[in-house]
Amino acid sequence: MERAAVVPTCRSPSGPQYTSTSTSILAFDQHFTTTAKGILLMAEIDTTGALDNTALYLVTAIVNALSVGQAIRGRHNYNCWAASAFFAFLNTLCYAGSSYLSYNAWKTTEEQ
Repeated sequence: MERAAVVPTCRSPSGPQYTSTSTSILAFDQHFTTTAKGILLMAEIDTTGALDNTALYLVTAIVNALSVGQAIRGRHNYNCWAASAFFAFLNTLCYAGSSYLSYNAWKTTEEQ
């Protein structure tokens, strides 16, 4: 007895067939970031992002520094809070420096 060979058939999915793709009007312009206007816009976004981070870390550092007084000196919580407050202020200084340098770079490229 011979069996008939089973040949798999490709079934197309039911529903509408999309043969072409369309692009949106709001598509990303890949070459925009290589233009002078695109570079300045990205630098401006970077500067405002660094300023936001500076403000958030400053608030966090102040709250953290005020929390240190709630712990008992010499205990684990006191040491952790003191260290985290120190590093929060250090991080705030780093973000403030980054904001300053980004702003200077943005201003010098804008003036040229």
